[in-house]
Amino acid sequence: NRRVMGGVGGSRASAWYDAGTVTLESGVSFPHMLFVGTHIFGTKAMGAFGVGMFNTYDSDLDFVKGEWRLYRDGRPDFDGFTKLPTRFFDLPDSGQWILARATIDGVPGEFIVDTGAPGTLLLGGKMAARSGLWDAGKPYVPIQSRGIGTKAVPSRLVRGQRLAIGAFDFERPLVDICDPSAPWIDTDGLIGLAALSRLHLTTQVSEHKLWAAWNGKPSPEPAYYGSGLWLDDKAGKVTVADVGTGSPAAAAGIKRGDLLQGSFKELLRAITRPMGSEIPLSVESGGVKRDVRLTLSAYL
Repeated sequence: NRRVMGGVGGSRASAWYDAGTVTLESGVSFPHMLFVGTHIFGTKAMGAFGVGMFNTYDSDLDFVKGEWRLYRDGRPDFDGFTKLPTRFFDLPDSGQWILARATIDGVPGEFIVDTGAPGTLLLGGKMAARSGLWDAGKPYVPIQSRGIGTKAVPSRLVRGQRLAIGAFDFERPLVDICDPSAPWIDTDGLIGLAALSRLHLTTQVSEHKLWAAWNGKPSPEPAYYGSGLWLDDKAGKVTVADVGTGSPAAAAGIKRGDLLQGSFKELLRAITRPMGSEIPLSVESGGVKRDVRLTLSAYL
C-alpha cells in the first residue's frame, strides 16, 4: 500500500510492503519486516539500514570494524558504555524512531538518531530559530537540504561551538540549519553520521535505551565549498540567490540578485573547485558590470 512519509522538504506518498517474517541466514528472524520504496538514495545505494534492524534485538553498530552485531538473548552487559538520554518513539504501522536529547551551544532539543544523515547535526523548524544559529550576522555557507519531502529546503551551514549528547561532547560541529519557515516534521532535527560514526552504539531494547562509547575515530574533515555563493539558473541567466556572511563572495561585494556572466554549469564547476583555488567572475549589479577574483577558502 501507499503511506505518507514526512521529512525534510515536507511529505511524500511512498510504497510500503509488509514482507511478514524475514529470517537471516544466521537464523535470526524479524517479524513484520517493512520495505519502503523511496527516491532519496539515488542510483548508488540499494537501500538503507532501517532503525527496525537496530532495535528489534539488542545490537551493536561498530563503525571501526564495519560490523552490525546482534544478541538474540539480550546483550550480557554494557561494561564500558554510557547510557544516552534516549527514548524509542513508536510510529503507527512503521516501527520506531530513536530520539536523543542533546544541546547545541547550550540550547536543548530532541533529535532523531539517524545514521542515514551524512552530517553532524541538522536543525529544522522551530529549533532552527530557537538555537540562535539562523542569524544573518553569523558566518554561513548557503546550501539546500533534501530529504523525504518533495521540496529542497533553503539552508545554511554554520559552525557551532559544542554539541552535547549526554556525556559525549563534539567541539565546533558543522550544523546544517533549515530555513525556520520551511516544512518540517515534528522533531527538532537529526543527529547524523558525522557524529554517530565516532561512537560505538548499542541498543538495550527491553529498556528502550541506546548506549555509547567513544570508538577512537577522529572527527571527519569539514566538507563544504569555499565561495559562499548559491546560484540559480533562470531563463538562461545565472542569478546570485544567496551570499554567505563572511565568505569570499561577500568580501568581493557580490550581493543577492547580481547576475554572473557565463553558463550555469561552467560557473558551478568554478565555485566548487578545491579550497585555495582562485576563480575570475564577471558580475553585473544594477546594470553595472565588473570583474572580480575570488580565492576559495574554508571560512567557517
